[in-house]
Amino acid sequence: MRQILALIMSLMLIAGCTSNLFKPNQFSFTTAEMQKNLDKKFPIEKKYLGIIDLTLLNPKIATRPDTRRLALQFDTRVYMLGYNRVLDSSISITTSLFYDVAKQSVILKEPRLEKIGVVGMPSGQAESLNQIAAMLVSEQLEGASIYHFTENETRILGMSLAPESLEITDAGVTVHIQK
Repeated sequence: MRQILALIMSLMLIAGCTSNLFKPNQFSFTTAEMQKNLDKKFPIEKKYLGIIDLTLLNPKIATRPDTRRLALQFDTRVYMLGYNRVLDSSISITTSLFYDVAKQSVILKEPRLEKIGVVGMPSGQAESLNQIAAMLVSEQLEGASIYHFTENETRILGMSLAPESLEITDAGVTVHIQK
């Protein structure tokens, strides 16, 4: 009887140890995969008080491992009441990342306007546009998903995988899994 009990306990111990053999310790996704997800969300058009029409389009994503942030650049089109033409410009932002358990997604967190360039606009109006663009960036990008984990990725052999940390690399993002 003692031998059977010892055998059962040994098998349980082995089963517990081997289940971790199948559990990955990280997932990675590339800048191209994030770009594909981001492309689906644009263009974004916003009108402010009938005075300014702002369109964000053509997002471009790059990693910045040294600052632990992503860099995003957008082309913009601006129409302001009183102008007879649409102004073309660009906006650059940086953002950190966060894993949202409920959404099972890596999302943008704390997007920050870094630079806006508008050709042909007086500096006073450009400052107003900067403020509106910063608000738009915060509104539209805070919490936006750039990668959604599938059910197969979050559950392997009946085990739930919980991300522990995110690392921004030259190639993309690596999500480290709790052991």
